[in-house]
Order: sequence, then C-alpha cells, then structure tokens
Amino acid sequence: MTLLQRHLFRGLLASWLSVTAVLVAILVFSQLPITLNRAALHEIQPGILAKFVFWVSVANLPAVLPVTVLLATVLAYGRFGSDGELSAMRTSGCAPTFLLVPILWLAVPVMALQAFIALYFAPQSLCNAAMERGMAARTAALAPIAAGKFQSYGPGVVLFVESVSSDGRLQNVFIKRDAAEAVEVIVAARGTVQPRPSDNVIRISLDAGKRYEGVPGSAAYRLVSFGNYEANLPLPVIQSSCNRADARPSVELFTSDDPKWRAEFNNRLALPLMVLILALLALSLSTTKPREGPYARLPFALLVFFVYSFASIGLTTYSGRQPTTGPIAFWSLHVGVTMLGLFWLWRAQLHGGAR
Repeated sequence: MTLLQRHLFRGLLASWLSVTAVLVAILVFSQLPITLNRAALHEIQPGILAKFVFWVSVANLPAVLPVTVLLATVLAYGRFGSDGELSAMRTSGCAPTFLLVPILWLAVPVMALQAFIALYFAPQSLCNAAMERGMAARTAALAPIAAGKFQSYGPGVVLFVESVSSDGRLQNVFIKRDAAEAVEVIVAARGTVQPRPSDNVIRISLDAGKRYEGVPGSAAYRLVSFGNYEANLPLPVIQSSCNRADARPSVELFTSDDPKWRAEFNNRLALPLMVLILALLALSLSTTKPREGPYARLPFALLVFFVYSFASIGLTTYSGRQPTTGPIAFWSLHVGVTMLGLFWLWRAQLHGGAR
C-alpha cells in the first residue's frame, strides 16, 4: 500500500469506527424499550436484562455491518473530494482501482467479522434469547398467583383472581381460553391451584361457577353451571434447542432439505458478500462533483442500500416458499448488483475518474 493509500485508509478507518459506534448504539438503545416491556410482563428475568439486550443486538448486527463500510466510504471519500484531495490524486494519475484498494483493505476484515457473526454468533445469540424468554415465562407461570392481575398461561389462556386468602384459596376466579373458533369463559366463586411441572400443567379446581362457550359475535352459546370443575392450564415448556430457522446452527441449515432452512442458510452466506459488494459500489457512490458538499451523495447511497437490502430480504422469503425458482432469483440479485458495481468501476477506469 502506497503512502496515499495509507492516508485514504486512515480516513476510512476513522470514519468506519465512528459510523459503526453510532449504529451499534442506536441498535442497542432501540432494544431497551422492548426489553423493559418484556421484563414488566415477566418474559425476562430482571437480572439478565443487560445480557438479553446484548443477545438481541448481536442477533441483529448482521443487518447493520454491511452499511457501515458503504457509509464510511461515502463520508470519508466525500470529505476527501470536497477538500480537493481526490482531484489532486486523479490529476497525478491515480486510477479508480488505486482508490478502491483502501476500501478493500477495510471491507475484507469487516466481511470476515460479518461471516463469523452471521454464520455462528448471531443465531446462537437469538437462540439464547428465545430460551431465556421461555424459561422466564415458565418461572412466572409457576409463581404464586397474584390477585387483581391478568396472567397469561400459554396462547389464548388468561386467568384473573380477585383475591387470594391466607391459605392460598382463590376468590372470584375468571378464566378465558381460546378453543379453535370458539371462546370459553369460566367464572367461579372459589378455587385452588396445584402446579404439576412434571406434566407441564397447572391443575386448577373451581367451585360454584359457570362455564360459557360460544363464537364471538354469535348469539348462540352454551352455558353450564357446575358445583366443581377441574381444568389444566398449560405451562411454557423449557426448550433445550430452538426450532426457528434463524436460530438454528448453520451446519444444520446446510444439511437440511427444508426450503425455509435452505433459504435462511443462503441468506447467511450472502450477508458477508454484501459487505464486499457494497464496498465495490461505494467508490462510485462516494465521488462528488465539483462544488458539491462532502455529504451530497449520502442520500443516494442510503437509497441504494435500502433497495438492495429489502430486495434481498424479500427474495429470502420467496426462496422459502418457492424452492425451485427462489434460490435462482436470490443469487441473481447479488450477481446483478456485483455486475453493476464492476460496470461502474470499468466506466470510471475508462474515463480516468471515479463516477
């Protein structure tokens, strides 16, 4: 690397560190309201709030890293161009490929970091967060029932108790359960609960109550009065592994025949490549014209990134639904954007300046 290229690289590195710090801070702080709300709902143990925010932030980091190289190049090279340094370099015979070398020196390590996070660390962090939420939900469900508070027990099951006596008996109990298209509502004067963790249920026994069952919006419903009624409320099951495709190890996705898992694996492979592809585009997107400010090309660069990123996300979903044509369309997008970057570089090389 020549003296001029080292000068450009130092400017790029300083710009990348600043951009990355700002974007990571935004990513972390954007998770705080969601995390605090989940902690208030007993979906997360208060003692691991910082760890949970870290897991979720790492899981979302692969979506942020590709744009850091693009923004760093647009900001740094825009400033160099505004100061006249790039014009002086071109006048002295520096071709666009000469200016591309410092960008690649920055992009290659970032691409390696992106590959490690996207293929290993991000799915593991997402799985840790999901399992922690399941464990916290189970712990909350096994805690003593609180009076005057609606408590959830699995999808579509809500329990409300007006008061709890000193011996643990429930007074004025309300239960709502969803069953297919119908809704079941149970009210009782008294009740008791018996947790059965080994069966993943809480056994509840109710006395002197009524059971309503019907379809919301319909006048037809069934009413049953009872002296004693027993029901099981489901307990959240602690998972030893994650079933979501984006939380599974990359090795399992690679060996799977499931189209959705294969689409997720292709997406993970493409994320590090996006760093290099955007670095290739960055040179053309960062060069300003005479009398333009250093940030003149920033809006267009962001537009290119968002169109490219959203198209990649959309084609990932399409690949999971169309296993035959989906992967072809997905990789055609990345090949097409790469060819566009090479074409812009060739044209700039042909005319003796980056555009």
